[in-house]
Parts: sequence; structure tokens; C-alpha cells
Amino acid sequence: MTLEIITREQVGLTPPRPGMEPMAVSSVHKIVMHHTDEPPPNDPHSGHDEAHDAAAGQWRSIQAFHVNTRGYDDIAYHFGIAPDGAVYEGRALEWVGAHAGKECNPGSVGIAFLMVDVLTDAAKRAFLALRAYLTERGFDVHEVEPHSSCNPTECPGPTDRAWIAAGLPAPDGEPAPAPGPVTSCAALPPGAPPHGLPLLKLGDHSNVVKIVQERLRELGHEPAHSRRSDGQWDGIFGPATLVAVKELQAASGLKVDGIVGRQTWCALGVR
Repeated sequence: MTLEIITREQVGLTPPRPGMEPMAVSSVHKIVMHHTDEPPPNDPHSGHDEAHDAAAGQWRSIQAFHVNTRGYDDIAYHFGIAPDGAVYEGRALEWVGAHAGKECNPGSVGIAFLMVDVLTDAAKRAFLALRAYLTERGFDVHEVEPHSSCNPTECPGPTDRAWIAAGLPAPDGEPAPAPGPVTSCAALPPGAPPHGLPLLKLGDHSNVVKIVQERLRELGHEPAHSRRSDGQWDGIFGPATLVAVKELQAASGLKVDGIVGRQTWCALGVR
């Protein structure tokens, strides 16, 4: 099937709060599967007969609950899948989720089925297409685990766990397509940085540079002498940050030009 992801803006999610933990593409090694506490009103298994956009409304309600009641910075999941196969964007992939506890969140993509122990054929097809999409973006999601493998919970229910145990077969009974090889950052075509991020180069000075400096440190290329007296990054794209960026580019097989563009943002963990 052709995957169409309904964006945060289209579904009506509110902007996230600042302060979430960055998630590098290279750190992800699995999908964690969830289900919601109740199906959307238009799910035929719910006994309701509401408007067709009820699943989108439920997705907005989940975000409001996570932010206003749980105190999260955003919706916990990266994606939601409705009974009709609609795929809703949640927390952006460059941020660690809040869906499965401290042990599982940093290395996983959280996907929630908006249904309770029921997997429609449309939802299964959407999940398999979404998994292939994530692989194309460079995420290693060969492994799929139920939420219950991370926390003491019944989520996502026996039906979902049985589907995982069976190898995620497609609805027609064929084996699930195996995810292809993870695409390297060097294989990305030239283009603008993702998610509206800026192109960074020597001489720039901003809070985004601070984020780059921290990611460089996490990846083993700490910019020397780039911290203020209070220990915070200075946010200055100076010679030390330039050296660190070039080290990352060389280690990632990229063109060593010292400019943080699309491929270098990818190497920093943002696609």
C-alpha cells in the first residue's frame, strides 16, 4: 500500500513543549507496539456511530492527556494507526518518546494502534507500510516488541502479541516483507535540512548551534573549548565546532566541508 502520513498540523496537535531529549537515528533498534485504552467512536467494534474524524479527535485527546495530565512535553507516541488504516504523526522522530519507560524509550519508535485487542486488516497493512517507511529513512526497525516487553502491562493485548510472534504476516497470509537495508546518510540526495532546521556554517551563533554541539559531544566529537564558564555550550560555530563537524562528516563517510546541511543533520540523528 502507499503510505500517507497525516501530519501533526493536519490532525490538529498542539506544538510540543521545549526540553525533549534528542533521539539519534543510529540509536534506534526496534519498534514498540501499543494499543490505546479504548477504540475511537467510529470503530465498528466500539458500538458507537460517530463522525468519521473521531480517530483524529482521539489522537488529539491522547496528546492533551499526555501533556496536561501526565506532564509530558508532547504526545508519548511517534505514530498512531486508526482502524481504517489512517496513520497519524505524533512526536517527531528526532525526539525520544515517552511511551515505554526509561529502558526502552531512547532506542525505539513508539507506534500505537487506536483500538483494543483488535487488529483490522487495514491497520496491519498500514503498520507494515510504516515500518518500511522508517527503514527507508535509516531507522533499524527489524525488531518489533510489544509494550509488555518493556513494562509490566497487558498492552498491547494478546491479539497484537500473537501477530508479532507469528512474524507480522500480511493480512493475505503472506509473510511480512523484510525491511530493506538501512539507508546511509551519505546516500541522501542533496537538499534543504529537514524539519525547517537551518543550514549551519562557520560564524553562525544560535541556540540551534548549542544543540549541534551537544549532539557532537554525544557522538564522540566534542568541540573543544566551546563551553561558557557556567558549563553550558556557547552556541558559537567557531573553529572548534568546525573541527568537530568535520570529524563527524569524515566518520560518517560524508563530504568533509564543515557545513551542517541535510546529510550532516542526518549524521547528527535528525532526518
